[in-house]
Amino acid sequence: MTEVCLGVRVVRPPDHDSSDDSKYSRCNGLVGVVVDVGVGDSSTQQLIRVIWDTGDQEAICADSGGCFDLLVFDTAQAGAKHDRVTCNVCHKPVVGIRWKCKRCRDYDLCSGCYGEGKHSR
Repeated sequence: MTEVCLGVRVVRPPDHDSSDDSKYSRCNGLVGVVVDVGVGDSSTQQLIRVIWDTGDQEAICADSGGCFDLLVFDTAQAGAKHDRVTCNVCHKPVVGIRWKCKRCRDYDLCSGCYGEGKHSR
């Protein structure tokens, strides 16, 4: 299961699956904060509650792999540089948050490539 912490700022990814009819399904780029972490209908399904910056709340269930269709919102200091670290996608130096893949060994992303979903999760 994916670990999610209270207070983390999250954003809908650009490739968010909008196949359902919820009012949030068409809100790619919507930013909010995680306010609750719990268990969904089954004892193995993780559920989080997000309050979007619009004031609306949404309960979001993890998929069968334990992943949420959300990205962590970049809140790093502007200009923070990581010595000798380049993005594995665009090959530019990483400035700001250094995004790491939990599944791939020694894999780094810049915020631009992370935000555009250029690495399969």
